[in-house]
Amino acid sequence: MGVIIYAGDDTDFKTGDFIVMYGEMTSPPTAPNTTYILHCESFPLSMAKEWAALVQYRLVVIPRKGIRGVREGDNILIHKSAKTAKNNYNSPINAMMKWGDRNRAWKSMKPVPLALAEAFHRVNRPQGIEEQRIVSRARYQMEEQYAKAALVFGTKPIHSQVSWPKKKAKDDGEIPFGFRSTDAYADIIVANAPEVRNKLRTIDQIPDTIKKRKETLLEWL
Repeated sequence: MGVIIYAGDDTDFKTGDFIVMYGEMTSPPTAPNTTYILHCESFPLSMAKEWAALVQYRLVVIPRKGIRGVREGDNILIHKSAKTAKNNYNSPINAMMKWGDRNRAWKSMKPVPLALAEAFHRVNRPQGIEEQRIVSRARYQMEEQYAKAALVFGTKPIHSQVSWPKKKAKDDGEIPFGFRSTDAYADIIVANAPEVRNKLRTIDQIPDTIKKRKETLLEWL
């Protein structure tokens, strides 16, 4: 059995034979002496335990939403790049939003997580829809640095004070995995579509209001 490594960057793992995947596991991590690198939205500890028995060498997981709830043990490791530290990103964010020299802004923005950069962009450049579309297309087709570069170089500098993203209210409710925060009928779809609920159960993202036991589906032959 190999190891599953949670990381925040894949630079240290691109040695020897390696396969990079974006969004979902497209190649089973079963080849010996091969590093599999998965860039994804989230990869909970329960999912890592399910995949652990199949990994022959090492599977490096880089979840965009971070590693909250993940603990080391049973062939699961946490790389130093994934450990969250309290960083002050005020200067880089101001560089992205206000500096006219985009090359200099890009150098300052490199250590900033893409999700944080996007949050500031949405608040301060709500009209930058095309920029967000480019970033969305790039996120799972190329490495994160290219998506971040598209955001930085595509942002038109503002001259006003940079606004901070507001935290969501606690009573907004949990958004089911795979849905956007603007999907008004997400709860209705989950409540009435057993195939959707089973999919959420498979990836361990079922809402607290839904039973965890998988449902049997009746299908036409």
